[in-house]
Amino acid sequence: MPYVERKRELLLRYAVFFTGMTILALGIVFSIQAHLGVSPWDVLHIGLSYTTPLTVGGANIAAGITIVLLTVVLERRRPTVGCLINMVYIGLCIDFFFFLGWVPVFEQVWAQSLMLCIGIGMMGFGSGMYVAARCGAGPRDGLTLALGKKLGWSVRKVRTALELTALLIGWWLGGPVFFGTLVASLAIGPVMQWSMQLWEKWIERMLGRGVAVENLDKGTLRLNDHDGFGRQVR
Repeated sequence: MPYVERKRELLLRYAVFFTGMTILALGIVFSIQAHLGVSPWDVLHIGLSYTTPLTVGGANIAAGITIVLLTVVLERRRPTVGCLINMVYIGLCIDFFFFLGWVPVFEQVWAQSLMLCIGIGMMGFGSGMYVAARCGAGPRDGLTLALGKKLGWSVRKVRTALELTALLIGWWLGGPVFFGTLVASLAIGPVMQWSMQLWEKWIERMLGRGVAVENLDKGTLRLNDHDGFGRQVR
């Protein structure tokens, strides 16, 4: 591939990558400010922020670092640069949006429900967007594959076990579990899959290529559906 075309492709993919992560982080803030429950991993992050000096974003990063280190031990492979960027950038964005104070808190249930829906939509849309860029994904999926290989479990079974573990630990630490937690668990995956299909097509068209969307007929995607160690979670 000529240097100019390669440079153009990298710029496009990283622009989509960072924009998607930014939207995801803002969606997380919306869901937290709705006070109706958050996704399982965010229950853990908020629980950690309640019991440690860490902010929610800092807890996100700390959990990611722990997971990456565990995966490195299990897999004996280093994570991609994109995985590390993903882990740090999203946490920093969460804290930055909280610092700006742009996202309000409402008392009315209808307004809280609207914020929850907006947050979940942004989380799914942003996740599909940054995964479609193929620059790197979250650290949790690397652990999913590593544990699946060690235990002989399916990806879905390991992923479900990890999310339940995160949920229970976060709840024990005081993280918010409410009906929004169930809604997030069920809704983020379908929105993410739609967004990923949309952005893969858009990226390919911007690059002047045919559309090549792989393996999207093999089940609903969920948050961080790539492993961050160079493989797809399938």
